[in-house]
Amino acid sequence: MPLDEADRNAAIRRALFVFAAGGDLHREPTLEDPAVLELAHDLDSPERREALTAAVERLDADPDARERLQDPDLAWRAFACSLLAEALGEDAES
Repeated sequence: MPLDEADRNAAIRRALFVFAAGGDLHREPTLEDPAVLELAHDLDSPERREALTAAVERLDADPDARERLQDPDLAWRAFACSLLAEALGEDAES
């Protein structure tokens, strides 16, 4: 995925602020969470979408998951949600 670490970290920091403003910090982020939507928007680019689409096509996942991820917007939000969840997990470990 063509994603500069500085851009990624800045977008995640902004999303963490949005997440914190949304209530309980111990909740799980969802695909419709405003912080996820903000992060997805911040990181969106045609090149990144293309790379994600290619990665989804190579997934060795159950057929239902692959079918759902064929929706490019859903796949992009899922990617953003995973980045936010990872960042929240890192904060919890600290």
